[in-house]
Amino acid sequence: MTEPRTSWRALRESRAIEPIDEQLATFVLRRAALAGGDAAAHDLLARSAALVSRERARGHSCVFLADWAGLPLDVDSAAPRTAPFPPVAAWREQLRASPLVGDGSAPTPLVLAGDRLYLFRFHAAERRVGARLRERGSAPTGAPHRAGVERWFPDPAETFADGVDWQAVAACAAWSRRLAVILGGPGTGKTTTVARLLAMLVAAAPQTRIALAAPTGKAAARLTDSVRSQLELLELPAPARAALAAVEASTLHRLLGFLPTAGVFRHHRRRPLPADVIVVDEASMVDLELMDALLDAAPPAARLVLLGDPDQLASVATGHVLGDLLTAADPDRGVGPHLAAVVAASTGRAMPGACDDDVALADAVVRLRHTWRFGGGIRDLAAAVRAGDADAAATVLADPVRNDVRAAPAFDPATAARSLAPLDGWLRAVTTAASPEACLRALADTQILCAVREGPQGVASLGAAIDARLRTLGLPSPATDGPYHRGRPLLVTANDHAARLYNGDVGVCWSAPGEASRAWFPGEDREAPRAVGIGRLPPHEPAWAITVHKSQGSEYGSVLLVLPERDSPVATRELVYTGVTRARRDVTLLASEGALRRAIGRRTRRVSGLVEVLRGAGDDHRLM
Repeated sequence: MTEPRTSWRALRESRAIEPIDEQLATFVLRRAALAGGDAAAHDLLARSAALVSRERARGHSCVFLADWAGLPLDVDSAAPRTAPFPPVAAWREQLRASPLVGDGSAPTPLVLAGDRLYLFRFHAAERRVGARLRERGSAPTGAPHRAGVERWFPDPAETFADGVDWQAVAACAAWSRRLAVILGGPGTGKTTTVARLLAMLVAAAPQTRIALAAPTGKAAARLTDSVRSQLELLELPAPARAALAAVEASTLHRLLGFLPTAGVFRHHRRRPLPADVIVVDEASMVDLELMDALLDAAPPAARLVLLGDPDQLASVATGHVLGDLLTAADPDRGVGPHLAAVVAASTGRAMPGACDDDVALADAVVRLRHTWRFGGGIRDLAAAVRAGDADAAATVLADPVRNDVRAAPAFDPATAARSLAPLDGWLRAVTTAASPEACLRALADTQILCAVREGPQGVASLGAAIDARLRTLGLPSPATDGPYHRGRPLLVTANDHAARLYNGDVGVCWSAPGEASRAWFPGEDREAPRAVGIGRLPPHEPAWAITVHKSQGSEYGSVLLVLPERDSPVATRELVYTGVTRARRDVTLLASEGALRRAIGRRTRRVSGLVEVLRGAGDDHRLM
């Protein structure tokens, strides 16, 4: 066997690749060598495999050859050790010449689709997801009765700035298609729309089976609370109210029946979910493979309603399905002609700006425009960040008239007292609360959010500074009262079905005088939290500060958003927007203007071919 040109050990030791990337490259290299041929071509194939594997772990479902032509695999190294990838045409031809690279019609380690290179598994998932979403979004199911729409969406059109009740439009979309994607930022009324839609569906068909889900336990609990609170405001017949009040959201993994020992789901196309309507909140957090599993398990006749904010952080795993849906449908062009006709028939109002051409999924994707939850500085700051306008964001933060957003100096561990002093009242409220209920309420009022885990402005540094501040104030702290002192917040980092605790759940340690400390978590009743013995806790970590990623699906009264001063690829426009919009009352940004500008100027980009499949341009015939 010819020795490869690339030193895989050196690449792994320099962290240019991870061990799993090296393993795939070595496998491909050995398989290619067995077939004979040119060692240089084998080395290119192995480097291509390592690149696809590494980029998949970074959230990309594939590699676009043009992005890497002329660059080495270890492009981020100070002194790259690998040869650059060839020009696109030559690279494409060498890949096509290998029996280890296929077109997706049969299993091969790598798949080349046009100029996109995939691992077989993710190419297949992308094609299935695109085909199933197109199928659901293109089959009409009829228009809702005008009386029903007028009953559940009674606001006159003049109430809205553009004369359109987009919540009613979204409900019409969900009624008239087996797929509805309802997009909007925090406070735009996504769960209000869903609650009224469910009321309309149950009023028309009382036996309708409903499933509510979200990617995390925290988001699922919030979805349950939001839908129930909205239903309380509606005048529902007693049977319908009882049926809807009994619906409780679960995590997607729990809904699908994930079997961790086998790594598969109990529900799939041969054993579909027992549901007529499936609502998934925080869909921006749903990765490609989880969406594939959901679409596989959703009954063909069921309505699937996805709720989310495409401007938030994408899933931590592979893909950005919600963002690709938005791009493919382009709802800013206006709704499609079929939905425009449905809205006109169901509301008696014409849709301004409807598309003349039948854009794929244009009838399934609706973006809500009006913000109900917050205004003022938070709204304006979020809008500036979303638009990538760093000047406008800096202006909003510098405006002395605004009392709901402010900028503060970057966090420095050496001067932590200056940054943390405004939190003293909150720390006292949490650590001296008279009951676990009061402790949880106080804890949920404020949250420190960090972009990164490590470094001077990371979660660990902020947590240590809080612990030191507690001791300075004479409050319970790890140094004086142990790691599970009264008021200590905990973040669960792994699912534990037996304890009914899931990754992302937040609890707090509390004990009455003379009793052992226990961890308390929100229960089904807000005023009745449940206790878990410290020894029964699944893996967890302190939670005075958490990453913005961990905060998705949550909201707090006040947010302190801490950005790293050292440039980091993690600090992006989407991260800042997500952090800012977690707050209901006020936001404090601890960062220099330079750090803020760098973050706003960096967009998250997920490479995939899903948009083309959704638009009907991909090879979406394979549904294996």
